[in-house]
Amino acid sequence: MILFETTARPEIYRVEAAGGQPRPVTRLEPSNRDTRHSAPQFLPDGRHFIYFVESERPENNGVYVGSIDSKNRTRLVNSNASAVYAPMREGPGYLLFARGTTLMGQVLDPAKQELAGNPFVVSQQLVVSFGGGLPRAEMAASENGVLAWRTRLSPGSNDLVWFDRTGKKLGSMSEPADYSNPALSPDEHKLAVSLMDPDTRTRDIWLFDFSNGAFSRFTFDPADETNAAWSPDGKRVAFDSLQNGVIDIYEKEIAGSSEPRVLLHSSENKLVHDWSPDGKFLLFRIGSVTWALAREGGKVTGPFAMDNARISPNGRWVAYTSNQTGRSEVYVQNFPPSEGKWQVSTAGGTEPAWRADGKELFYLSAEKLVAMQVKTESPVFEPGLPGPCSRSIWSRRCDGRIISRLPTDDVSS
Repeated sequence: MILFETTARPEIYRVEAAGGQPRPVTRLEPSNRDTRHSAPQFLPDGRHFIYFVESERPENNGVYVGSIDSKNRTRLVNSNASAVYAPMREGPGYLLFARGTTLMGQVLDPAKQELAGNPFVVSQQLVVSFGGGLPRAEMAASENGVLAWRTRLSPGSNDLVWFDRTGKKLGSMSEPADYSNPALSPDEHKLAVSLMDPDTRTRDIWLFDFSNGAFSRFTFDPADETNAAWSPDGKRVAFDSLQNGVIDIYEKEIAGSSEPRVLLHSSENKLVHDWSPDGKFLLFRIGSVTWALAREGGKVTGPFAMDNARISPNGRWVAYTSNQTGRSEVYVQNFPPSEGKWQVSTAGGTEPAWRADGKELFYLSAEKLVAMQVKTESPVFEPGLPGPCSRSIWSRRCDGRIISRLPTDDVSS
């Protein structure tokens, strides 16, 4: 018997190895607000299996146990990505799962489908990829006790580079290191970027000042800090930080020596996307859905079925990616999101970004940076024809010079 998932349907299916009609073995639970099931793996009895459940309610995301004989299920652990079961030659095996970018393990009794003992850390810097919009912990376990997993790239693997619109390299801003998630300040005078310390293997936010070439450390917590987003006035930076086993959202002032303050704490991992131009909302992602945090009052609204969300400079539109057609495409919707949307890309698209004046929208498609002229002032969004801008790089703007980094395998890219 084979268990599998498909992009056309959110449930997990079974089919006989000899062929036949596929049948669903899981069902979306409305009370749990399920959105998708993925990554099934049989347990040794061949009747029960583990799988990952993604929900509109992040507290319901996690690894569950299902059965081919029943639609009933049991949640094992809260997690942000798929898990694997590692059998042992004698006694119970182990459930290996992700908690942020930490690879965790816990004893799992496959006969009782129950966890035992306390979870423990196996490794740090686990890569969690989002191919097809589904969170995958990149690891595998053999039947003889061997575990393989993927970690982030080693230091010295990329560079911060200026390009022009044709893809011509204009110069490098720094020495090669393990950079990720660059964010250009609103006045384009500074760059916030996450940099991995080669000794501690953790990331901090650093600031690069274009006026004098100074490169200074901005965050100092021993936990990982990534995904910086500038406030519209350029005086603060919001970022996510992995502390106490969960990724929360913080902010810190650029000037002075103030400590970071928590903007949003919960039991789910949160990744910062964008700050609205009026400063009222901070977009962030939990799993594959986006939420909006009101800067005044701290109210959270959502979820919105979008990823890589970026708000237009006039604050009226949000560009994002979705795999609702079976592959990742770029869409535009009014902001705050409600009814009505426009599909912008037609041959696949990721990483949308607006030009500073809002007159162009950029995205990656087939390893190329595409530029599309758009009109954002009227009540109806008006996309133009897409055209090539340059080779495979990420951009905040494309009106002469592009701030970018070469592609890496970093989990929070």
